[in-house]
Amino acid sequence: GVGDIVQHAETGLLVPVGDVASFADATARLIDDVGLRCSLGQEARQSVIARHSLDAAARLLDALLTPLAATGKTLR
Repeated sequence: GVGDIVQHAETGLLVPVGDVASFADATARLIDDVGLRCSLGQEARQSVIARHSLDAAARLLDALLTPLAATGKTLR
């Protein structure tokens, strides 16, 4: 879910499901605090680039396949 991707107060603000007052408070914080909006947005962007970019996927695939290739074994 969202909590697996968004890190509270680092890449976004999380509130309990159905808690309208907390949602309103978090929304008001974002409206009122341009610095917070910018820092959360920048951190979220960096997190996406680090975890979900083509380069990140290539690094993960390389880390998984390199040890397999070193053994000479195949997946079949």
